[in-house]
Amino acid sequence: MNFFLIGYPCYSRNSEVLRVMLWTETVGMLSDRVKKQIIQEHGESGEDLSFVLEPEYIDRCWKGLAADEQDVIRYFISEKGEDFLTYREMEQGDPRISTARFRVALTRLRRLGFIFTLRRLWGELAYVMPRELLTLFRRQMVSENLSWKRGRTLPAPTSYHILQDILQALNNVRYHPLELTKKGTVSKKSIRQLFTGLQMDKEMFPSSLNLPPCLPPYDKHEAILLDLLSRWELLEVREDGLHLGNVDRWIQRTHRENLIQFCDLLYAYLDLSPRMQFYWDITFGLERNQVFSVRSILASMKEDAPTYESVVSQWIKPLSQMGIIHSVQIKDDSLWMWREENEWPNSPIYVQPNFEILLPAFSSLKIKWELLSFCSLEKKEEMWSLVLTRQSVQPYFSAGNTANELLALLEQYSAIPLTDAMKEVVSQWEKDFQQVSIFDCRIMQVSHADLALEMERIPAISRFIRARLGERAFMIHAVEFDQLKDELEKRGYPIGSVQDLLVHQQEQEMLSLQVFKTGFPISVDYKVESVFPELEDAIPGLRQLPKMWLSNYSSYHESTLRELIQKAAQLKMELRMQWKGKEYRLHPVQVVNKNGYWHVQGLGNSKEEQDIRLQDIGNIQILWP
Repeated sequence: MNFFLIGYPCYSRNSEVLRVMLWTETVGMLSDRVKKQIIQEHGESGEDLSFVLEPEYIDRCWKGLAADEQDVIRYFISEKGEDFLTYREMEQGDPRISTARFRVALTRLRRLGFIFTLRRLWGELAYVMPRELLTLFRRQMVSENLSWKRGRTLPAPTSYHILQDILQALNNVRYHPLELTKKGTVSKKSIRQLFTGLQMDKEMFPSSLNLPPCLPPYDKHEAILLDLLSRWELLEVREDGLHLGNVDRWIQRTHRENLIQFCDLLYAYLDLSPRMQFYWDITFGLERNQVFSVRSILASMKEDAPTYESVVSQWIKPLSQMGIIHSVQIKDDSLWMWREENEWPNSPIYVQPNFEILLPAFSSLKIKWELLSFCSLEKKEEMWSLVLTRQSVQPYFSAGNTANELLALLEQYSAIPLTDAMKEVVSQWEKDFQQVSIFDCRIMQVSHADLALEMERIPAISRFIRARLGERAFMIHAVEFDQLKDELEKRGYPIGSVQDLLVHQQEQEMLSLQVFKTGFPISVDYKVESVFPELEDAIPGLRQLPKMWLSNYSSYHESTLRELIQKAAQLKMELRMQWKGKEYRLHPVQVVNKNGYWHVQGLGNSKEEQDIRLQDIGNIQILWP
């Protein structure tokens, strides 16, 4: 029997660890034998299980599932969501999940690869439905319909979008890395630098966020932005601070791709109930440029719907503030639509003689990022306004770029030719800037900060140090290297050969940024069990029941009858019995003695409580679930 740990961490509603289980990763951790058995259970052949994630196949499966199996899926969707259903919960008596019928249906879904078995290291079992299947079944149960739509338009302001703040934050780091404290956190001064020009604040995020405690000096929204940029590898931790990471890959993506990535991360930050997860899933797949009614969507969800108030506070309000949706309140309903940015990869810009540059708000991130490398941003409305100044081009030239490259970029996108006067001024700015300074030096790096202090206290060594670089590195003249090497070796500081700086940096282990005190917790308690369950395993003890109790509809001696009913109650199995001249179904709970007569107490077909004297029972049979 094999176990595998999968998923990525976020928080559950009860503050215990919740792992978002992904179907593709889960199946990849099963043995080939178990995967083949799941495929055969679907009546298919081959070795590829990916057909299970096809919406059309899920639709056919849903229609072919038994009512009990559909009820189990509904329970996971409305009550558990991405949380675990533990075996202990099933044993605690909730009539919805403690019956043999529920367990058999659960086992059947495990055999189909819709629900997976987890086992704690010390034996406790749990069950989970992976994220992809939850989404597919949710959208199958409640599909988009015309009643949700409203034939109207909504005001569509283009003044703010959360992705614009992310772009601005990255530009704030472009030429000036963020300082790190000795504890590995970003300094308060650098936090202010990162948030210069941003509209993001702590009020933007919903109260349903469930994050680990933030390390000082971070506020909630500061920690979220840093964590987001770190997870997307847009910031990179080095010994001397936080630098830009792989920004080129991010700006090449479409607006929709970046929005989906952001919403996925926001979803992981939120502490959503299963019903809010349901609402999120069915709305995220809705078409763009269409107005929808919250009340109509909730009506279609029926008993699985969250409250209208929770949708407004946890979804409408924060997503509207972030510019992800447009929304408006109409009487007692909220109308909304996804904000779709129709990006123009080659949208024109308008370079004015006064060095102002205008570009449409829907221009691609790539164009905006290129222009921000040498312009300062003045305002963001339907037309962005940027200004080219002597000060704004200095960092651009410092990074090794030229005036010719700057002018070529402007000419590439400009709808009107650049004036000769502008070209002359930009070229003069470059001449006024000292473009290149080269020093023949070497970098000496010691193992820790205390050793660096010790080096500075030794006159014979410190006289060769020309500059301190961070906590552990020094700059020295190349011509004095051999003398310094002799002094170090005399004092017992052996040094190796001179290393190639680029190779050394590439081989260094990637550092990580600490934002939260504990980080998102990672559970090692539960692991996926690579097993194909037998149907009989759904009811432990079923094999020990006499076959005739299951196959025959007969009458029994009172002592045998009492034992039969007690076994059915223990296994939470349903009874078929003859009572008051009619056939009756009962879920037995216990057998008790009242005034010398044995009675069975349980729940009838309509969940009504019953108390039946054993002497009044005729034929009886334990029903197979």
